[in-house]
Amino acid sequence: GPNPAPAPVDLAALPAGGLFVGDLAIEFQHAQLILRAATTGYVERVTWFYLKDLRRLALDLRGQWRKKGSGVLRYDTGPVKVVVTGEHPDRLRLTVEFREGAVRPDVDPVVVREPGGGVTVTIPLAR
Repeated sequence: GPNPAPAPVDLAALPAGGLFVGDLAIEFQHAQLILRAATTGYVERVTWFYLKDLRRLALDLRGQWRKKGSGVLRYDTGPVKVVVTGEHPDRLRLTVEFREGAVRPDVDPVVVREPGGGVTVTIPLAR
C-alpha cells in the first residue's frame, strides 16, 4: 500500500545559520518529474552526474549541508524506486534510482537554485 508520508520538517525551528536540508518531495507529471528539496538557505552550487548502468542520478549540494528528517523516500510504483540522502563533509548527495526505461541514458536534469533557499530539479522522462 501507500507509504505514510514522513512528518514535515519545520525549517524555521532549525538552528539559525546552519546549512540544513529538510523535506524532499517528488511531483510526478506526464513527461517529467520534479524533485524539490527544502533548504535553510541559498545553495551556492549543485553538481550532478548520471550512472546509466545503475540508473542512478546523483545530485550534490556543495557545502556542509546536513539532512533533517527522513533520508530515504521509497516508491512502490512509478519511474522512481528510491531517493537516498547521503551526508559527506563537503556535500549532501541526493541519489535518485529510476526504474528500467524511466529516463533516457542521456538524461539532462534542469537544476534551479531558489534565491530564498531550496533546490528544484526537473527530470525529463523517457517517452
